[in-house]
Amino acid sequence: MRTIDADVLKQHIDKLPALPDGNFAGNHSALKALINMQPTVDAVPVVHGRWTDKDGGIATCSVCGDRWGVWSVMKYCPNCGARMDGKEGDQNG
Repeated sequence: MRTIDADVLKQHIDKLPALPDGNFAGNHSALKALINMQPTVDAVPVVHGRWTDKDGGIATCSVCGDRWGVWSVMKYCPNCGARMDGKEGDQNG
């Protein structure tokens, strides 16, 4: 599962160009209504971690142990989704 900001998505939909016949504007409203009908996920636990064992450009996720070579630019572990902010453990919000 991947959480998104539905309000930002709707703003992007508003910026979509109309089709040559001008009929796409009605689809904008339908897309935004579809987004609004989707279930929401409340209190998603946020898992925090940090990159450790930074040997030769490779680092290890402190949560799952997966190793990555581009860790310095990744704010999240691509394997487990942990937020790489230097904190440890689970936290709601």
